[in-house]
Amino acid sequence: MTMSETEIDRNREWIWRIGEALFGPSWQTPLGEALGVSPRTVRYWASGSRAVNDGARKDIRTLLQDRGAQCLALASEIAGDEKSHAA
Repeated sequence: MTMSETEIDRNREWIWRIGEALFGPSWQTPLGEALGVSPRTVRYWASGSRAVNDGARKDIRTLLQDRGAQCLALASEIAGDEKSHAA
């Protein structure tokens, strides 16, 4: 299946936003390592020359969910520390 220009642009924007959210400005190699794919594959996704396959999308979603859960747990921990220091 060939992607339309709109789909290519959306895919490219999506992978950049996710990569930067997870790993900061130098995200391509760490994302590849986290997904078990080569940095070259991630660069293809980032350029829009290749689509992110369904398996990688699922793995990316899991990474986002795990990172979100970690952040929420840390926020709760910090809130608990703030309450104990305020007393």
